[in-house]
Amino acid sequence: MRVTNKMLHTNLLRNLNRNLNMMSKTQEQMSSGKKVSRPSDNPIDVTLIMGMKSILSEQETHIKNMEDGIGWLEATDQALANLGEVVKRASELALQGANGTASQDARIAIAQEIGQLIDEAKQIINTNYAGRYIFGGTNTSNPPVDGSNQFRGNSSKMNWEIGPGVTIAINTTGEVFNGGTVGTPPYEPQMITVLKDLKTALEDSSGDPSASIGELDKQMDAILNERASVGAKSRRLEMAKSRAEEVNLDLGELTSKLEDIDIAEVSMTYAMQEAVYQAALMTGARILQPTLLNFLR
Repeated sequence: MRVTNKMLHTNLLRNLNRNLNMMSKTQEQMSSGKKVSRPSDNPIDVTLIMGMKSILSEQETHIKNMEDGIGWLEATDQALANLGEVVKRASELALQGANGTASQDARIAIAQEIGQLIDEAKQIINTNYAGRYIFGGTNTSNPPVDGSNQFRGNSSKMNWEIGPGVTIAINTTGEVFNGGTVGTPPYEPQMITVLKDLKTALEDSSGDPSASIGELDKQMDAILNERASVGAKSRRLEMAKSRAEEVNLDLGELTSKLEDIDIAEVSMTYAMQEAVYQAALMTGARILQPTLLNFLR
C-alpha cells in the first residue's frame, strides 16, 4: 500500500487528538479529585457510588434524628429529676406540717413554700427543648399546662425514625403527672391537685397534711418509673447512633475508594501523557517538514 502525505497527516492528527483527549480527562480528574464525573466514565462504579451515597444520606438523617432524640430525652430526664425534687421537698414539708408540735404560723409558712412548689411543678411540666414543649404530646407549640392549671396536651406519641422501618417514641406524655392515668384534656394533673390539697390542709388549722404523703409517694413512683423508661430509650439511641456512625464510616471509605483519585498516581499518569504528546508533536514536525518547496530546494 502506498503511504501518502495525506495519510501521514491524518494519522498524526488522530494520534494528537487522542493524546489531547487523554490529557484532558486526566486533567479533569486532577481538578475535580474524582475518578468519574459522568455515568459514561464507568457505568458500574457510578451506579455503586450513587447507591452508597443514597444510603449515606439516609443514614445521616437517622443520625440527626437520634442526636435530637437523645437531647430530647436528656431534657425529659432532667425535668423529671427536678420534678422528683419538688415532690421530695413537698413530702418533707408534709411531714413537718403533720408534726403535732408545729404552730399554725409554721404551717402557714410551710403552705407558702408548697405554693412555690406548685408554681415550680407547673414550670417544669411546661419545659421546652429547642422551642418545643416536651410533655404536651404532639402539641409541642403550646404550654401543656395553662394559667388555670389545666393540662391541654395530648397523649399521642412522637415516633421518630432511627433506621429503615425502625421507630422509637421519644416523648413522655401527661400521664406521668397524673399518677400514670390517662386523662381527657383539659384536666388538672393529679400532681398539682395533690400539692394544692396539701397546701389547703396546712392552711386549715384542722387539716391533716399527712393525708397527702401517700399521694405524693404515688407521684414519685410514677416519676421514677418514667425516668427508668427514659434512661433505657436514651441508652438504646446512643448505641444505635454509635452503630450507624460506624456503618457510615465504612460506607464513606468504600465510596472514596470508588470515587476519589490517587493524586500521586494521576499526577504521574498526566506527566507521562504530556511527554507522549510532546514526542508526538516533535515527530509530526519532522514528518510534515518535506513539502514540494523543500523538495525543489
